[in-house]
Amino acid sequence: MAGDSAVHVADASALQDAIGRGVPHIVAEGEISGMPMITLAEGQRLSGGTLRFGASGVRLTRDNVLEGVTIIVPEHERAVLNDTGVPDWGRLELRDVRTEGQVLLLADGAARAGHVVVDGLHVAAADVRGRELRPHGFGVDVLQGAFTLWNRQDGGEVTAELARISAGAAGRPVRGSGVFADAVAG
Repeated sequence: MAGDSAVHVADASALQDAIGRGVPHIVAEGEISGMPMITLAEGQRLSGGTLRFGASGVRLTRDNVLEGVTIIVPEHERAVLNDTGVPDWGRLELRDVRTEGQVLLLADGAARAGHVVVDGLHVAAADVRGRELRPHGFGVDVLQGAFTLWNRQDGGEVTAELARISAGAAGRPVRGSGVFADAVAG
């Protein structure tokens, strides 16, 4: 990108340092592993590379972008999640993202509003059968999805533009629902 002041990182220490310094655009190069869950600060963008975690992966806060990145966690963990302590997540964007592990965007706790844009997301593997929190409707409880966007707030304002989302593959299905989106509280 012309004029892009992105900081390129190639290891866990450099990635955590860039996040901590509030670098607006971080580009991961190659595969980075050996770190705990990372939390992007407001306005940060993370692109490129493969990030491998032993537990949960990338937590979004407000006005974050994930683009062209692969995030790998154990199948029963969350590859991408949001901080439910942030009242308004602004605009969260996932563009051409691939995960092994659930993508869970949840309006719960203090989180009451935000806009989500997904354009190109493939959840290659996820197992959400152990999630205690389950959507309820029409007299049944259902499992969360490999991709879940769920507004649990009465009066919460969650909007979304969702395109090109896929989950699992022949011979390797996700465990639970594939895609679950509910922007209506309840």
